[in-house]
Formats: sequence, structure tokens, C-alpha cells
Amino acid sequence: MVAIAAAKVGDRVKVTLSSGEIIEGLVYTEDRMTNMLVLQCSGAAASGAGAAATCSMRMLSREHIIALLVVQAQAWDWTGDDAATFSVAKLPTVTPKELHKKEEKALREAERAMAQLNARATLEGQALCFALSKTMDCEWDNVSLIVFDQVRVDPPYTANDCKMLPGCPPAALERIQKVLEGERRKMHQAAAATAVSTTAAAGSSQGDSSPPVVLSANGTPAPSTSHDDLQAKPAP
Repeated sequence: MVAIAAAKVGDRVKVTLSSGEIIEGLVYTEDRMTNMLVLQCSGAAASGAGAAATCSMRMLSREHIIALLVVQAQAWDWTGDDAATFSVAKLPTVTPKELHKKEEKALREAERAMAQLNARATLEGQALCFALSKTMDCEWDNVSLIVFDQVRVDPPYTANDCKMLPGCPPAALERIQKVLEGERRKMHQAAAATAVSTTAAAGSSQGDSSPPVVLSANGTPAPSTSHDDLQAKPAP
């Protein structure tokens, strides 16, 4: 392992790895947090009118670099082929105010996600809360769901369990009931499909235990004869 601090962005370097591989390219960046050196290596040449040349990016771990040679300092052509090969657009400036706004937004989203969890709710109630929260403002009040601060949904969370809160217009109740029943229907359909696939998988793993079909002389299935039928028939 060698120090790579001597190589600067834009230098053309030749790197020897512990595996014996030798790589030459332009230093694109150095990440000191992960001890990685990123090189921009030559790629395929441009072909055809208006076609751009390509390049490859190699991420090299500092631990596997045994030799590093600066072939040419600041070899990057900021106006020629290198600039056309790979974009070096300037990164936008992020102000502390913008960072603070992003942080506040992330905190609000995290608090909203935590508010949707209820250890006292049933599995179906928790699933309905997650489903309704995708399109509606939904929160818990003990084991009841409060939607839009207008409708309370009590267990077992059916349309008949929806109660209007003070100031709730009838249209809002009807809409929430419709969405609730739609989500319940999708949940039950998904559960039924899972049960069918599980049963089919269990049956295939155990094998087909049904009795074989006996054909008569004309090719049609012959009547089945049970063990009790054989015992009931008198001997000739």
C-alpha cells in the first residue's frame, strides 16, 4: 500500500496493483473516507458523425495499490477531447438554509412514518393504516383511525365502522368509506392468492396421492371399487 495523496485531480498516473495489473488513467477523484482512488481511463473511440468518445471509470482500493507513478501532472485537457469525453460540470452551491429545509422535511417525514405505527392495533388495522396513508392524512387514536380529522374508523375497520366527526361533510364520509372498502378488498384478494399458491406448493411437494384411474376395455374410466364394496359382495 502506498500513499496516493501525491496524485492530484487531473494528473495522469500509472498504478500497479497487488495482483500485478497496471492501470493508466487520469485521476478523477480521491475519496479519503473509503481510501478509494478513481481513475478515468481511455475508452472506445468515437465513430460516426456526432458520436462522442467513451471512457471507463476504475475505482481502486488504496490497500491494493503497491506503486503509483505520476506520468504527467495536470494532463487533463479542459477544452479538448477530455472535456468532451466526460462532463465536468460545476456542482451547484447548497446554502445552509437549503440544508436546514431538507433536514426539517426529512424529520417531518420520519415523524409521520413513526406516527403510523401502533403496537395495540391488529395486523389488518396496521396494514389499512399504511394503505390509507398513501393518499390520505391518517393517524391513530388509541386503536381507532382518524382520517383527515373528519372520520373515525373503529375496529374491525369496515365501512360500517366509519363515524363522522364534528364538521365532517357527508361527501367526505362516503369517499373514505369507498377507499377503505377498496383497500380491504385488495388486501383480502392478496391474502387469498397467497393461500392458494402456498397450498399448491405444499401439494406438489407431497406428491399426488389420488388413486390411479382404471380404464375399461373401451377406454372410458371404469367405476371405482372400494375395499368395503369388495367385502360386501358374496363369494360366487
